[in-house]
Amino acid sequence: MVAGLGMGCVFAPMTTVAMKDVATRDTGAASGVFNTMRQLGAVVGSAVIGAVLQAQLAIDLPAQAAAKSGQLPSQFRDQFVNGFAQASRSGFQVGVGQSGGAQLPPNVPPQAIAQIQQIARDVFENAFILAMHPTAVVAIVVLLLAAAGCIFIATGRRMAEVPEQLVAAAAE
Repeated sequence: MVAGLGMGCVFAPMTTVAMKDVATRDTGAASGVFNTMRQLGAVVGSAVIGAVLQAQLAIDLPAQAAAKSGQLPSQFRDQFVNGFAQASRSGFQVGVGQSGGAQLPPNVPPQAIAQIQQIARDVFENAFILAMHPTAVVAIVVLLLAAAGCIFIATGRRMAEVPEQLVAAAAE
């Protein structure tokens, strides 16, 4: 709801500002260019966020697995850590009902399976939370740069309007 409200408060005024000074005969082309650039920005932004998240997960998953592997029986520790270390190489497969590509050996006792699954869930949750921190920083930096850009655009317009007002006052 917050994201929807935020987008509603941003997109309508953004479109108004972008189209405000466009000549009537150019509105169709300007609108097309504006919407294309907005869509392109969304695609590039999503790709960057996804790349940062995946790179960070590739670092945090093995680190979390190594930290939590002490809770496992010794015969499963190396395989557990290696499974998470290989996760980024084979592609992430995560979600409800997925094992991330990891297969347990057939000789694992049932009580160890439950313990391994719980620790694996904890590893993923902790690694994902840690990976979200730099991912959020990327989004915040882009937002701050955009806000700074808006301030400079507004300042530049005000500076351009001053000579026009002086010319009009001198003509009177």
